[in-house]
Amino acid sequence: MQTPGTGEGIVVVTPPIGDGRLADNIVYFARVLRRAGLKPGPGAVADAIAAIDAIGIGSREEFHAALSAVLVKRHEDQPVFDEAFRLFWRRATWSTR
Repeated sequence: MQTPGTGEGIVVVTPPIGDGRLADNIVYFARVLRRAGLKPGPGAVADAIAAIDAIGIGSREEFHAALSAVLVKRHEDQPVFDEAFRLFWRRATWSTR
């Protein structure tokens, strides 16, 4: 994002969700995806955090769908994402609060 008229870039930081641990874990999950061959960039990670902030955690299926929609760019990467999601988020307790 740039400031109009200045030509200089501005870094937009998405505020952390809750106490920040969920946002941190989304960042760590993106690192796992990179090691697995996907290419989520910093913008996609910020978008993933914003998407979860917008919809809330909800159910595991909703959380998976939101992260998948933002972080998976190629159809052939979906199975890798699904397996990484299953392993990384396996201990999460899902609440509809």
